[in-house]
Amino acid sequence: MSLFINNNSGPVYSECTVTIHNGQTTVQQPEEVTSEPVMVTSCVFTKKAIHEEKESEITAALQRSLTGRNDKARALVEEVRQWQKMGYIDSNYNARVMYDELNKIIILPFQYDGFRKYYNE
Repeated sequence: MSLFINNNSGPVYSECTVTIHNGQTTVQQPEEVTSEPVMVTSCVFTKKAIHEEKESEITAALQRSLTGRNDKARALVEEVRQWQKMGYIDSNYNARVMYDELNKIIILPFQYDGFRKYYNE
């Protein structure tokens, strides 16, 4: 069971044990916290990518393409195109679907219009 507490003046707690005793709130979070990335499956990965278990490698490469570049949308599209040429990302999706799916995999620091501009070139 998940409990979300938001008192508008403090943090939001999730997946923890909350004890309230005489008005005092004690929060115990799970002891085991992993920093491993959560793998999100996406329709943009081809059967080849799934069979060869390349999803995490592709996700990491897409994330790396955003670092250190001012034109992040262009950098991401260039990386996506490379993976499409190798047959790991499906090239049959339009810009809207590709943006939405990529945004599920990694957090995109730009809006759809910026992505569409380069994806549709």
